[in-house]
Amino acid sequence: MEEIVEVIAELQAQALAHSTVLEAMLMAHPDPKRLREEWHRISAPRIASSASSLAGKGRPVDEAMQFHLLSWQRKVDREAGFPAP
Repeated sequence: MEEIVEVIAELQAQALAHSTVLEAMLMAHPDPKRLREEWHRISAPRIASSASSLAGKGRPVDEAMQFHLLSWQRKVDREAGFPAP
C-alpha cells in the first residue's frame, strides 16, 4: 500500500510541475490568440472523447481528464483576452 501512495504522490508532483511550466509558457506566449486557436484545435477532440466516454462508461479517469482540459481551456481563453463563458 505504501508503494501505491508513493506512486500517486509522484504522479501528483509531476502533474503540478507540468502545469506550472505550461502556465508560465502560456503567460509568456507572444501570440496568445494563435495559441488559443491551436489549443482549441488540439483539445476539442480530446474533450469530446472524454465526454463521450464519461457518458458511456463513467470512468473516473474520463471525468478527471475532462475537468483538467476544460480548466486549461479557461486559462488559455483568459490569457488570450476572451471572456469566460
